[in-house]
Amino acid sequence: MGLNKLLLPLDGRPMIQHTLDALRGSDFKGITLVGGPQSLRLRLRLRLRLRLRDDPLHNRLRIVNNPDYTSGLASSLRQGLKQLPSGHDCLLLPILAIQVAQPRV
Repeated sequence: MGLNKLLLPLDGRPMIQHTLDALRGSDFKGITLVGGPQSLRLRLRLRLRLRLRDDPLHNRLRIVNNPDYTSGLASSLRQGLKQLPSGHDCLLLPILAIQVAQPRV
């Protein structure tokens, strides 16, 4: 696709924003999100968005890169656990490679 799927709009907001909005009121001390090939772009866009809104998640969210994302979800889990900072108690592994099933005619 070439685009960061987490940043694609859904109801006028980036897809990942729906998840972050749900986590906003949580008691999690720190949230680590594991990204794929465009983690830097995701990090910059979300940081700017959260900072501009003076969002409390700004200081609780950390986005890490999984350079081995093509090998599957297990590699994201390994990277997330490996890079999980002390004090972070939430690990997000977005799964966006799900294909929509089409009925056969």
